[in-house]
Amino acid sequence: MLTPMTVTARLRARFSRLDLRAKIASALIAVFLLAGALFALASFLMMRAHIIESAQSLMAARAQIERREIELKLEAVFAEAASLAGNTATANALADSLGRETYLQPLLQNYKLSWPGATLTLTDHRGNPVAKSATGEILGADARSTFAGMMRSNKAFASLELHPKGERVLSVAFPVIYRLTGSIEGAVLLQLDPAKIALPDAPEDWALHDSAGRLIAGSAAPKAALQVRSALTLPEFAGRLGLTHTLSLDRDLMLRDLDYLLAAYFVFGLLLVYGAIRLSHAAAGYLSAPLRQLTDAAEQMAASGRPTAWIALGDEAEFNRLAQAFNSMVNRLGASYAELESRVTQRTLETETARQAAEKARRLLQEAVSSVALGFTIYDEADRLVLCNEAYLKLYDMSGDAIVPGTTFEQILRMGLSRGQYQDPEAIADPEAWARKRVAQHQRANGEVVEQKLGDGRWLLAVEYRTASGYIVGNRFDVTRLKQTEEALRERTEQLNVVFELSPDGFASFDTAHRIRYVSPAFTRLTGLEPESVIGTDEAEFSRLLAAQCLPGAAFRGVAALRESMGAAQPGASARRELIEIPGPEAHVLEAGLRESQAASVSQILYVRDVTREMEVDRMKSEFLSTAAHELRTPMASIFGFAELLMGGSFDRETQLDLIQTIHRNADLMASIINELLDLARIEARRGKDFIFETVQAQALVQRIVANFKPPEGRDAPQLALPAQALWLRADPNGRAVRVTLLARGGDEGEGEGPGEGRFEIGLSVADRGMGMKPEQLARVCERFYRADTSGKIPGTGLGMSIVSEILKLHRGRVEINSIPGTGTEVTLWLAAADAPAAGELADFNLDLT
Repeated sequence: MLTPMTVTARLRARFSRLDLRAKIASALIAVFLLAGALFALASFLMMRAHIIESAQSLMAARAQIERREIELKLEAVFAEAASLAGNTATANALADSLGRETYLQPLLQNYKLSWPGATLTLTDHRGNPVAKSATGEILGADARSTFAGMMRSNKAFASLELHPKGERVLSVAFPVIYRLTGSIEGAVLLQLDPAKIALPDAPEDWALHDSAGRLIAGSAAPKAALQVRSALTLPEFAGRLGLTHTLSLDRDLMLRDLDYLLAAYFVFGLLLVYGAIRLSHAAAGYLSAPLRQLTDAAEQMAASGRPTAWIALGDEAEFNRLAQAFNSMVNRLGASYAELESRVTQRTLETETARQAAEKARRLLQEAVSSVALGFTIYDEADRLVLCNEAYLKLYDMSGDAIVPGTTFEQILRMGLSRGQYQDPEAIADPEAWARKRVAQHQRANGEVVEQKLGDGRWLLAVEYRTASGYIVGNRFDVTRLKQTEEALRERTEQLNVVFELSPDGFASFDTAHRIRYVSPAFTRLTGLEPESVIGTDEAEFSRLLAAQCLPGAAFRGVAALRESMGAAQPGASARRELIEIPGPEAHVLEAGLRESQAASVSQILYVRDVTREMEVDRMKSEFLSTAAHELRTPMASIFGFAELLMGGSFDRETQLDLIQTIHRNADLMASIINELLDLARIEARRGKDFIFETVQAQALVQRIVANFKPPEGRDAPQLALPAQALWLRADPNGRAVRVTLLARGGDEGEGEGPGEGRFEIGLSVADRGMGMKPEQLARVCERFYRADTSGKIPGTGLGMSIVSEILKLHRGRVEINSIPGTGTEVTLWLAAADAPAAGELADFNLDLT
């Protein structure tokens, strides 16, 4: 099988068998062929580059026109949706929750957009659709995320997501601001398909991509296409999507004419080869003839061994110069032979002088070794001591009488061991095993560092090497002070490690090159970055790894950015904190800070602190205030609007009475909300101090509650179902309910929580035949201001179950809710059962079970 190496070897072998003339001819042919090939390749590449450059210039001009056309169409449809959002009538209609669909639905259905297939959806402040310009499901998960982004930024927000049908949909949410309060009342959601843009003059070689490179409009370019890509210039809320316009052209079609150029170059190459062969043969014959004379003269010199051959001069000037140079070389070689013979005699004298100098150097070396402060020894091939200095004898003074030349290493070692010279733990535990191990280390003599603890408390380092002649050279270093320093550093390191392990905050230190040197266990626990993955990385790579652990919307900006923000802080003011969010089963928010150091080994320290609880408290507070303000604003808008009507016009008495009743109804709703908010605030502030717990009879308590309850107009009175057995519980007798059924249930002995732990429980069950709730609504029923009905047609504040839940917690009870959509809801309040009191203690309660 032929391989490139085999072919090369065969060509080289054939070339070596050629004579000089054939070699010169072959070399000249190769040079001509290479020059011709390079010229053809350079011409082809220049022509190809010129064609591509011209095509790129034309494509750039056309791409600019198409990109501007797309920008104008997008800006036009954005302006149409923004004008609807800025309409005062739209904000006023959203503020009034009753009858707003009657006005808004026809408005959106008749609203015309310039973008084909674009849709408009008007939502309230929670993102629920109020009216839409098209039928069917409009608000998907992507549109709801767009609405959420608008609410976070308080301005228009755009996103590009995958529609359930498979195409990419551009969603833009424009805020609808109520002029009386300046707050966001809802949003106008614009949804359009970028693929439906109309470009009459554009062929099928254009495309739109998002910031991730995904195709959202047009057609994908061929693999070998020439492309011109440019970013769309859009308003700020849409510019963040990173939309780019791409224009492509097939390279194969563009470079088709180059095939003819290649054919022309091929014909030219054949002619060049023919001419090169003819010229090479002629030149080789002219050059090889004079060189034969030079070869004959050189062979004559090699056979005689003496530079005696000469070359006669000829007619060619170039050959004469070569002959003269050869003859000059022969003359110089003769002179060199004579000079070499004289130098041999001189070198013999110099060798004797060098031997004497070496002996002197040996004696000097021995004196220098004796004066070295470190312990130094030399053992011969039989492991007998040859030489040691005074420092070595002082280090091993207990066995000094055995350290004499001719004594083996093992004999010296065992003598010191018997006299307590060595205090290593292994030497004390098993002297024989330790001696064998130490002799084996000495025999290896591979530069291994051996620590030794002497009987007087000193520490030594022993390092031994074997020379090329088989000798063993050893050194002994006194490292007692170093060991003491290491022990102090070890204790201090252990203390710092304990501090870092017990600290709830995480730390990461950088060396002077800004590379990670240490991370604390708390840092690993909080960020999820293992020490082996970050130690040794620079701050840029470390920032990338930490950012990858964070959520995209709350990623780490980087150590360099954090350092710049600290430098930009005003003197005396704390630097702006960096908040990042780490995902997981329970996502947590971390506060990152940076402290710089002037230490020699630590340049800066990054610390992180878990502030999840603090952020959650702030979020709950803000959400509660926002919801409460919105719930109060809705009746206030009605009161304000109808009051303006009464002040600005004259009405008949019946209409005037109807307007006043509406004002009164909304004022009563506001008072109810405020009273319930005050109840919640008092319960949280007093924590049960306003409750008076007594032992009460459950049946009598329920009868009194029902007797004092006044059903709303049009509703039946609640029906009671009470057990005959008298039941008692510990509670505040001033409780309130609507419809109550008294139930009793026994708890398992030794199990349960709260009031049911090892005792009986009494359940007060309230059931209705209303609209019912879904499981996801049941999960939020005790949240403040949460209402399962979002249409606003059913009265209520959404605070009732929150108050019930807080009161039950103070009674050490619990709430159990069962609901079926379309059937009704049953709420059971479980309270701890109590023992019956003595006779006469419940005079205020009259049991009536008839």
